[in-house]
Amino acid sequence: MKKITILIMGILITCVTIAQSKTATWKYATMDFIKTTPDGNYDQYLKEKWSVLAQKRLNNGTILGWDVWGVGHTNTESKYDLVIITFYSALDSMSKGSGIKRIGNYTDLDEEAIMDKIDQTRKVVGTSVLVNKHGWSMIDTTAKFANFNYLKINAGSGDEYEKLVAKINVANKNNKAVGFTLAKRIDLMGEDIMWNYGGAYFYSTYADMMESRAETNPPNADQPKLASLRTIKRSEVLYNKYSLRKKTN
Repeated sequence: MKKITILIMGILITCVTIAQSKTATWKYATMDFIKTTPDGNYDQYLKEKWSVLAQKRLNNGTILGWDVWGVGHTNTESKYDLVIITFYSALDSMSKGSGIKRIGNYTDLDEEAIMDKIDQTRKVVGTSVLVNKHGWSMIDTTAKFANFNYLKINAGSGDEYEKLVAKINVANKNNKAVGFTLAKRIDLMGEDIMWNYGGAYFYSTYADMMESRAETNPPNADQPKLASLRTIKRSEVLYNKYSLRKKTN
């Protein structure tokens, strides 16, 4: 799929902790698409293993943020039901400090045994790497919900699309959205992939997000051109389960 990809979305995208009216501090992000096993208790490993590792990497400055998003409106046939987004300031940080054995006195054999158990509770469907292109936020915390769009930008139109998005999607206090992110996918490129950009709008409540999806507004002068440059391949609802940032005293 590759994933297919928050966002996503930073989801895509997702969004990192940013000050009001300021852009996000992250430059790159990975999006892991996870299919959990029914009754596999993967949530326990998220809390007891992965979140501990993420906090350790956050505190030493290796990563900038770690978010776990649930995918709304899924069923047993859905390809994935979780999206885990990790934020970085540099590409070479992606592999630094990773590995379960870094959170305890584990040997290589201990780590292998733990990973075998984790693998019984979930499948990593795919991982995508994104670079941040544009974004804004009206809040200083991670949003609770996101509408993530997987986009296919026409070949050669990336720069024009990015500039149009930056022009149109400015912070609007009258809009129900509390944040926005546009990110370019860089792990796979070419005509054969489903999506090459991710765009996400973030919301404080489920109602605000769904009401925004329900609205049908007339386009402004730039939107017909914007639409001609891309195809929305998929749009999905994400809800925030966990968010970690560097601890401060």
